[in-house]
Parts: sequence; C-alpha cells; structure tokens
Amino acid sequence: ETVPSASMLYRPSTSSIGGANANASSADEATPLLISGQSGGADAIRRQRLLARRRSRAASLTILLVELLERLAFYGATANLVLTLGQWPFLWVSYVAASASLFMSGLAYGLSLFFGWLSDTWLGAFNTCALGFLIYLIGLCGLPVLLLLERYGHTSALCGHLNSGIVNASIVRTASFPSKLIQDENSTAGGNMFEQNCSPIVIASLCCLAIGSGALKANLSPLGAQQIKDPVEQSRFFNWFYWACNVGSFAAYFFLTYTQQNLGKDGRLAGYLVPPVAMTIASLAFVACRPMFRLRKPAGSLLTRVVRLLAAAVSASFRLRRQRKRRLLADGESDSNNSGSGSGDSAPMRLHAAAYDDWLDCARHGGRFTEGEVHDVRALLRVVLIFVSIIPYWLLYFQMQSTYLVQGLHLRLQLDGSIANIFRARYRTIPPAWLSLCDIVVIIALIPLLTKLVFPWLERRGKHPSLATQILLGMSIALASVLCAGVLESYRLSVLWGNSTNLWPVDYVQQQIGNMNYTAANVSIMWQVPQYCLMGTAEAFMSVACLRLAFQGAPRNMKGLITGLFWFTCGCGSFVGVALVSGLAGAGVWFQPSEQGNPNCRLACSTDPTRICAECHMDFYFYLLSGIQLGGLLLFALLRSRYRLATSVDDFTAGSAAVGDAVSQINNNGPRLPGYSANRRNVDF
Repeated sequence: ETVPSASMLYRPSTSSIGGANANASSADEATPLLISGQSGGADAIRRQRLLARRRSRAASLTILLVELLERLAFYGATANLVLTLGQWPFLWVSYVAASASLFMSGLAYGLSLFFGWLSDTWLGAFNTCALGFLIYLIGLCGLPVLLLLERYGHTSALCGHLNSGIVNASIVRTASFPSKLIQDENSTAGGNMFEQNCSPIVIASLCCLAIGSGALKANLSPLGAQQIKDPVEQSRFFNWFYWACNVGSFAAYFFLTYTQQNLGKDGRLAGYLVPPVAMTIASLAFVACRPMFRLRKPAGSLLTRVVRLLAAAVSASFRLRRQRKRRLLADGESDSNNSGSGSGDSAPMRLHAAAYDDWLDCARHGGRFTEGEVHDVRALLRVVLIFVSIIPYWLLYFQMQSTYLVQGLHLRLQLDGSIANIFRARYRTIPPAWLSLCDIVVIIALIPLLTKLVFPWLERRGKHPSLATQILLGMSIALASVLCAGVLESYRLSVLWGNSTNLWPVDYVQQQIGNMNYTAANVSIMWQVPQYCLMGTAEAFMSVACLRLAFQGAPRNMKGLITGLFWFTCGCGSFVGVALVSGLAGAGVWFQPSEQGNPNCRLACSTDPTRICAECHMDFYFYLLSGIQLGGLLLFALLRSRYRLATSVDDFTAGSAAVGDAVSQINNNGPRLPGYSANRRNVDF
C-alpha cells in the first residue's frame, strides 16, 4: 500500500479565499449539547463530556474498521487482477490486462479530487462516503458473478460468445509443446480492453470499483479527523489509520491472493467473494454509526473559487491585451500627427502594463479577487509544477500492480531447498502478487527507522537532508527499481531462448496457475525481490516528503485542495502508463498484438520461417521507463533551482514516526509562504 493511498486527506474547515467556509465550524450537525446550569451541576457536565468523548472514540474506531475492510476489499479484488483476466473465461492479452489495472488505479486516484469537491460543495463527507459504498459494492460484485456463472457453465449469459481465437491460442497444445509460445495468426484477439472477452461487464465493474474507491479516498480520513478536536489525539488517529490501511492491504495480498491462485476454481471464487462481503460489513457499520458522527454541512469548495479566479485571469488578460493593442494603435496615429511629442507609449499605458505584469494579476481587474487570493493561487500553481515533475515516479510505482506482475507470472514460481519445506508438496508455488508484500513490509519498517534513528542521527551532525533531497533520492531509488526489472527481464529472455536466433525455447518450465498453463523461464521469482524492495524504499522517502513539501509551498487555506491535487497527479501517472502501453502495443513495438498474454513471443517471418521478424521485449519497456524517470528527476532538480521557497520547515522527526502524524501536523500547524508569518526560517527547497 502506497503511503499516499492511506487516504490521509484532511480538509481544513475554514478558508480565507472567498470566505466560503468561514462559518463551517458552527454548522455541526451532531455536536452534543451541554445541559444548562439549572438542570445539572458540574457532575452532569462531566458526564456529558465523557459521553461525548466516548462517542468520538467509537466514531473513530468505526472509521478505522471501515478503512481496514475497504483496503482488504480493494486489494482482494485487484491484487490478482492481471492474473485473473489472463485466465478462463476472460483470457485477456497480458498488456491489455496490465492496462486495465493501470486504468482502474488512475481513475480511483484521479476521481478523489472530484469527490472532495462534491463533498465540500453539495453532499457532505458522510453522504459522499455512503454513495461511494453503494457504487463500490456494485463494482466488487462483477468478477464474482462472472466466476460463479463460469462455475456452472453459464458465462455466455453475460459475456455472450467468447472469442474463439483467444481460446485456441491459449489452451490448445501441439504435441508436448505448449502452444502459448506458438502465435495463432488467425486469432481475432483485439488490442484494447473493449475487444476482450466479457469486456463490458469487466470494464463496468472496474469503473464502479474505482469510483467508489475515489469517493472514500477523498472523504474517509477527513471524516475520521473531524471526530477529534485535540491535535495530539488527531495525530494518533492518523497513526492508527495508516496502520489499519496497511493491515487490510497485507491481509489481502497474503491470504486472498494465495486462495485465488492455488486453491483451484472454488478457491478463486471464494477469494473474490470475500471483498464484497468485507465491503458489505464496512457499509453496514458505517451507516449504523451515523448518529455518533460529528458532521459538517457542505459550505463550498476552494476548488470552485480557484477555477473562477483562473478563468477570470485568462479572460481579463486577453481583454487587457486587446485594449493595449488598440491604445498602441491610437498612440501610433497620434505620434504620426505629432512627431515631436515623444514616445508612443503614454505614461498611463506604462502604469497599466506594470499593474498587470503577471497574467494572474489580471484577475484583480474589476475588484472580483483580492491581491492575497491571487498570491495564493500563484503559490498553488507553483506546487502543481512540482507535482507534474513527480508524475514519472507514479508511472513507475504502478508497474508493481501491472507489468511487474506479468513478469512474475513468467518466472519460476517453484520454491527450492529449505524455503520449499515451509509449504506442503502441492503448495510450493507462491503467488506473484506476494512480492508486493516486500513493498508493504519495507515501508512499515523503514519509516520508523528513518524518523526515529537515521534522521535524528543526521540532524545531530548537521547533515539532515532537505525534503527536496529526500524526493530526489526517492526518485533515484525508483529508477534503480525499474532498471533492476529491466535487467531481470533481459536475463529471463536470455535464459528462455538461449541466443538471439532460436525460435524454440531452451530452458523453461511449464507451470499451471488456476486453469491456465504458463511457460516461464527457469529463473526463480525471488529475483524480483530487489525491485520490489527498492520501490518500497523509494516510497518511504518520496510519499511523505512530497506531501510535506507541497503543504509547505501552499497557503494554509489551500492545504486540502493541495492534497486533492496530489491524488490527481498520482492518477495521472497511472493514465500515462495506460497510454504508453497501448501506444507501443498498437504500433507493434515490444508488445505484439498477437502475443496472447505471453511476453515470451518470437514470431518467424512468413517468407523465411527460420528468421525472426518480431519479438516481445518488455525489458526495453522497463528501460524506457527508466529514461522517463530520469527526465522527471532532472525536471524536479530544475524546479528546485528555479524556485527557492522560503518556508518554515518542521524536521522529519517532529511528532510521531508515522506518516499520518506528519500529515496531520502539517494541517494543524502548517507553515506559510513569505509574507504570511513573522516567525519563520528560510530553507532551500
């Protein structure tokens, strides 16, 4: 579970821009009333406060339970998505299944910004979460229903006629050789999600799942923080929220992926029935505890105000530019008549141009927006530039749930030696999704280590790395992760084929996962551990540092909006991955359209069967990703040298070691840009 996906979005209840939320604190729907002095004394007031504290604690515990079950449901449904879509009755092409996983992740992250706006402006946090639960449940039921129909031979009831070309290319054997390595030229398999088996139901389910996840991601943690007024208790809540998030993720990856892969059809069906059951329990608990929640009525969103300011700035900029051109023409005509009068640009015109030297300043034309609001939005756009520079990192991060998993399916899953003795003979293969546990474990272990030991030790020696340095380090480690994946893929292909001219594999193993046979190179899947651990290490440096740096570069009243934009850029990284894979596959570069779920393909020329005309090269794709990440790293370094923000920085060791504490600390005591506070120290961003 990525640190940002712990859903620690906390929107402040007050705002200076437009004054939209100025009275939000007085709009509590469920704040307990203290009894009057006539009807009770100090004991009654104490009991009332104790009751309110218990209700607040119960509400917070409910939020934690809901988050744990939601993460269990989400990763239970998506951790093995690429594997499941590659099996009967779906039989999706591997790069299309990877694109579907990337698309779903991007949509879930991207929609969090919209649902944050919807909650602030119209529905409120509770109602938005309730709507998200309903849509979430619909999405979680899609795959179990299809698998249940397949269990009883009625898949065509929802999927229609299955693509026979895909079936023939996937399950027919020629002699003793698996035909997954022999491409079916007559296959009608499509190269996009909409041409795969059962695509309408699968895509609709994934969209519903992403919509529900986005609604909860944007509102669940703010709703939990809203129940607690004490900043210290609020920090503890975020610690436990992060813990619940990772426990749910760990349980899904460890138990459900194993059940779905190794226990046959019934195990796969049972593994996909757990997520909707868990989400049903979470929904019922959430709705049942509504009377205990302290709720606020929607009081308007900063996003709306910011969009209006940007629109006004653009409109006024064009309007003033046209006015300036007309005035220059008029001055030119005047100069032609009075050649000795001096410059054609009059003093009023020079003053007018100076007043609106920056296009954002044009929003102040007409008095609709103040200078402070324009300054806030300018700072916001600067932070957005920072977010854009780290999109390549998120592109790499989401490979763990897509192409890393495809690579793992074509490595030897059989465990050797003493490791194999841990399992019984029939269960000595591990699910490829288990490798994601390395990422989770590294994050959980490394963040306390950094915040309690490493950073304090460096601080005492005056060598504490700045937040920008931590981000650069994290991006470099992510680059190392994808390079490891590329080197491993090159080695895997060399072991499988022996040399560059062979049309028949040399060193491979045939392994069955569910109802599908996979031809894998005779290379252990444990060689993937370094790339997952490196990505987890990069996450530990990147995620919290990005959030802190973004918050420190934004005005206090825009902290929540900044977090929503952070989620949105995470989703952009996933969508870039979809576009990249689809574009390469469409052009027949490194991903062959006829490859039928197998990155091992080598296609002989139709004119000369002894010569190779096309082959799959996922290793080149990984090297391309490393180049993109290098570009993002250089862009971030350029922005670091271009913008030197003077901000008040709390070091990484302040407060709790957990990520949630850092986020809550920023939201409650967040620093501001120059000119907002007299008590600050300058720090090189």
